[in-house]
Amino acid sequence: MTALAPQGHTGQTAASRPTLTWFLAEQTPYPLELQLYRYLSADGEDSRLEPLGIFDLGESQPGYQHFTLPASHPLQPGKTYRWKLVLACEPSRPSRN
Repeated sequence: MTALAPQGHTGQTAASRPTLTWFLAEQTPYPLELQLYRYLSADGEDSRLEPLGIFDLGESQPGYQHFTLPASHPLQPGKTYRWKLVLACEPSRPSRN
């Protein structure tokens, strides 16, 4: 899985509901979910995270995939967020995802 995002710094957006994009080369379909978190400090200096939502994205597909945050989970200006894509290659062993 390859996230299409800045590697050397935190990305920025002006959108409250950005579209996230990633690339999967794997041909085998696996359950895929997106996890959204917000840093407790606005600048991200405090590494503690507040979970905001887990989104079931269905089965993975090879190629580029996109997901737009729903209206129920808009980003707030001035806050720092982290998102994680989880490809459940071994659902019975989450540490390998």
